[in-house]
Amino acid sequence: MARWHRARGWVLCTAFLLALASCARGAAADGLTGGALKDIVITERDSGAAITLERGQAVEVRLEGIPGTGYAWYLVHCDPAVLSPAGETTEGRTDPRVIGGTATKVFRFKAVAPGRTPLEFHYKRIWETDKPPLRTFSAGVEVR
Repeated sequence: MARWHRARGWVLCTAFLLALASCARGAAADGLTGGALKDIVITERDSGAAITLERGQAVEVRLEGIPGTGYAWYLVHCDPAVLSPAGETTEGRTDPRVIGGTATKVFRFKAVAPGRTPLEFHYKRIWETDKPPLRTFSAGVEVR
């Protein structure tokens, strides 16, 4: 009889832990864990989009280019009082000496205050001041 109670206790404990893990996984997928907000990731395909963020939420802008050609993405317009720059990195570049290798420039921003700001980037050669950018990216951002 004692064996039966011990086995039943293990079964109930395992079922409880599985149910708890399932709830935690669902909350994390909904962005409900600890009040954390999901970061938003946008790419060049999202150019022209309107984005709404909550204060404290982050947005990551991922723009692909070919840095060996001299072209690079530059931030042209953003109100830092609304959307504060939080760093930038380059991903996917295997050998910087090879011309033609693609890389993704990743710009991160954090929503710091309610308001609206355009977010605009130009893909250009910095020394070609008399030429328009080869490509552009822009998005309208509203922080609530």
